[in-house]
Amino acid sequence: MSGRPLSDPKQRSAEMEHPTSALTFFDGKARSNRTWRDGREYDVMTIISLERTADTLPADFPELEADAKAYGHAHMTRLVAEFAHDRAMFHAIFTCHLDGRLVGIGAITTEPAPTPVPVWRMRRLYVHHNYRRRKIAKAIANALLQEAAGKVSTVTVHAGNDGAARFWETIGFSRIDGQPWSHEAHLPSLEPAVGQ
Repeated sequence: MSGRPLSDPKQRSAEMEHPTSALTFFDGKARSNRTWRDGREYDVMTIISLERTADTLPADFPELEADAKAYGHAHMTRLVAEFAHDRAMFHAIFTCHLDGRLVGIGAITTEPAPTPVPVWRMRRLYVHHNYRRRKIAKAIANALLQEAAGKVSTVTVHAGNDGAARFWETIGFSRIDGQPWSHEAHLPSLEPAVGQ
């Protein structure tokens, strides 16, 4: 590379043809650290786009399902069956697309086990293996918790393995023994507005 400053449009144009990327997410935003061919780095902020799924699963869902199967997870296949059988069981399903592909999904339903008060359960959270450790799962989980806020005071989850248990615990869920779920989070109750 020549010694021209980065602000030179010709140099920027030539170097932008082949940058490499790594993403780190901060509270719903992604910082993309790109490295030019000459080794210099620059930052670009990208918004994580979460979309609510209503009538159909995304067209590119089979690719995410195949990734889950390849890593020994059957819950994406169960999501397809549940969605086809009873879409109304889902209070919300959120998806995340990055780089033009579906990279994550998560859902929330009523807790299937009997409970004395209404409780919702996080279900079918999955992030494509190439996009893990970028806080995508946290962004989806937070969107689902926001969906539950004010509607229920407790959200449960069944962590299928130690890694999943650590994830849920880092975002505020507590381990629970003696229940059909492994973890739960207690949501703050919404206070009525003053004067109501």
